[in-house]
Amino acid sequence: MIKLPGRQNLKNKLLLLSSAVMSFCLVSIGLLFAVYAKNQEQQALSDDLNVLAGVIGNRSTAALVFSDVNAGQLNLSSTALNEHVTKACLYKEDGVLFASFNADEFVSQCAPSLQSAADHIVEHDRAMQVYRRITDQGDTLGYITVHASLDKIQESLRRTIAVSLASSVVILLVGILLLHRLIGRLLLPLGALHNTAESIARDPYSSIRAEQGNDDEVGQLVDVFNLMLDRLAEENKALMSSENRFRLLAENSPVGIYQMDAQGKIVYANERWRELTGLKPGITTVELCRFLGAEDEQMYLSILHKIQLQQRAKVIEYTFRPARREEKRIFMEHIAPQVEQTDDHKEFVGFIGSLMDISELKNAQLELENLAFYDPLTNLPNRRFFRDHLQYVLATADQDRGQVAIMMIDLDEFKKVNDTLGHDAGDQLLVVLAERLRGLVSQRDVVSRMGGDEFMVLLNNVDVRANIQGIADRLLKAVEQPISLSGHELETTASIGIAIYPEDAGNAEELIRNADLALYLSKESGRNRVSFFSKKLETQINEKVRMERKLKEAIKAEALSFHVQPQWSLNEQKIISCEVLMRWFDDAEGMIPPNDFIPVAEETGLIHELGDWLLEEVIKTLSQYSKQLKVLGVEYFAINLSAKQFFSSKLAGKVASLLSEYQVAPSMIEFELTESAVMEDNQLAIQMMEAFKRIGCRLSIDDFGTGYSSLSYLKRFPIDAVKIDRSFISDIPADQNDIEISAAIIAMGHSLGLEVVAEGVELEEQIKFLVDQGCDYAQGYLVAKPMPFEELFRTVPNIQQTMMQNADQNKGSA
Repeated sequence: MIKLPGRQNLKNKLLLLSSAVMSFCLVSIGLLFAVYAKNQEQQALSDDLNVLAGVIGNRSTAALVFSDVNAGQLNLSSTALNEHVTKACLYKEDGVLFASFNADEFVSQCAPSLQSAADHIVEHDRAMQVYRRITDQGDTLGYITVHASLDKIQESLRRTIAVSLASSVVILLVGILLLHRLIGRLLLPLGALHNTAESIARDPYSSIRAEQGNDDEVGQLVDVFNLMLDRLAEENKALMSSENRFRLLAENSPVGIYQMDAQGKIVYANERWRELTGLKPGITTVELCRFLGAEDEQMYLSILHKIQLQQRAKVIEYTFRPARREEKRIFMEHIAPQVEQTDDHKEFVGFIGSLMDISELKNAQLELENLAFYDPLTNLPNRRFFRDHLQYVLATADQDRGQVAIMMIDLDEFKKVNDTLGHDAGDQLLVVLAERLRGLVSQRDVVSRMGGDEFMVLLNNVDVRANIQGIADRLLKAVEQPISLSGHELETTASIGIAIYPEDAGNAEELIRNADLALYLSKESGRNRVSFFSKKLETQINEKVRMERKLKEAIKAEALSFHVQPQWSLNEQKIISCEVLMRWFDDAEGMIPPNDFIPVAEETGLIHELGDWLLEEVIKTLSQYSKQLKVLGVEYFAINLSAKQFFSSKLAGKVASLLSEYQVAPSMIEFELTESAVMEDNQLAIQMMEAFKRIGCRLSIDDFGTGYSSLSYLKRFPIDAVKIDRSFISDIPADQNDIEISAAIIAMGHSLGLEVVAEGVELEEQIKFLVDQGCDYAQGYLVAKPMPFEELFRTVPNIQQTMMQNADQNKGSA
């Protein structure tokens, strides 16, 4: 049994202490009482002797006057009435003994003469003497002394003390018995507190609590003790919960967790650590290092030493060969010092560590590094590698004063391969071409895939341009060789742009940019060719950049406008519609043709801003002049859309919004689409056309006959008209082929229920031909040149008059 020290001694000590206090008090009270009683008796005796001396002295006056010794002795003998008196002495005026009385034969005789004449009392340990004068009418007749013994008083005092002591002992014994019971009852709560403490000592998680008993200091102590136990229980519960959480987390952690003491012994390790290492707790650092390489072992021990000295956590990576396994693993370990705070400093007690197997992560990192520099499809170096290597090669070329050439290669019409045969076939094509390109250059040269269908070739130490041209021609021929993919025989071509260092550029970025410019020239020149960078090409590009900048400024300054060119109805003999043509007048350069700025706008994306501006201006104009146009007979305006505009997902919504905002009928707008634009994506083109038709707008195909559209697609397009390209009209009637083509287009359009418009009409013979073929509309300089919108109202009547006169003349001549 666990005992709290001093429990029994406390009761004894309380009893002893209480007994001692009671004894002291009783003895003190008895002594004080005895002393007090003695003093009272002595004082009473003193008073009695003083009175007795006065009485006897008065009675002895006559004896002194008449010198009657017998009478004096007789008077003195009356002092024997006081049991304490031992003798009495009577002296004459001169102090000579006159008479005496002895109550006890063992008492000494009176002194022959008196030494002191004053009234006083003399006390000794065992005796008391009273000295008093005997006077008569102020005259001193003699003196009397009465002597008394204090033995009886002392005896009385001793009896009193004895009785007091006996009483005190009895009282003390009774008090001790009472105290024993009272203290026992008083200590009952403390005993219960002790029993509760014993139970808690045996079972720290016990719910037993001490009973308060009385509401006194001990009861308050019990309350505080119970409160302390409740708080300890809560803390224990929280501690157990925390410990359970830690144990659960540690045992189920995907990371190995361990604890190592200051001597380097593993004192705890979770299951994951044991799985990773194949070891068990209890192993030492020295034994653990046997599974590390020699270099890693020294590093590991050094890290542990630094952690202990610096008391800071560190991370370490090392190669580990787990027990009972063949393969090596790469571990990453986070090690932290474990310290305990003492009174004045922190004491190092060991290490806490976590262990992760990062072998797969390292392999993935190596793969990512490979992906960062090599194309995963062709295994050729990628753009990043090419740029870094090019900078290195250029730096070497500066030292060796050599030339470096780069070729930018782009496959022609590669999108068609993906669209027709699928992306897998496209990837196979890229792999085959990559092998061909790599096989045609030397080992010191680099062939890189820059992305998509674009390749780069880096040629080191090339001597002359002719050698570069020869390599480029071989590359083109290699690309042209047929390739069999998915049961199809493919023939593809490529365009190449070349730039030479240091002739064409002073750094890697500039060299790549100039090769790209040369590639652009190859594409613009018809593809399947090689172009070298030149200053002229750079001038052309700079001109486009300048044009782009000026065009942005013109859009911002609202310097653009539009003209209209009327279309003549050959059947109704009147102006029925107008084509809208954008114009740009520059203060410095004058009128800039659309052929100069529209391509730039399409390349740079400014065509969307231009198109949105023109669309709103035309609809706004139609809203303002709708009545005047109706009087003229103009039913609609035709607006040209580029491919980028047409395939914009926001265009149809914008058109509908503007028509609603300006209250313009949708039938007053016709959109002209180029044949090549709608054939880029037939399905999407049909969806966009149907969106415009749902709004209520007209649609026509511009430049018809110059593209590659088929009747199967043409009959599916929800269009209203086709426009014969001016290239077929301009040589009529001189060119019989153009006559037959134009006649066929008119017949085909009518067979599909479409209206036909002829562009570029400039001769009366052309009008006569179109009338004979049943063409619906004519547009060209013979009808009217493009004009500002404001001139339309005064020009249309003249146009109608002129065209009517010409028609009458043609009938007369016929």
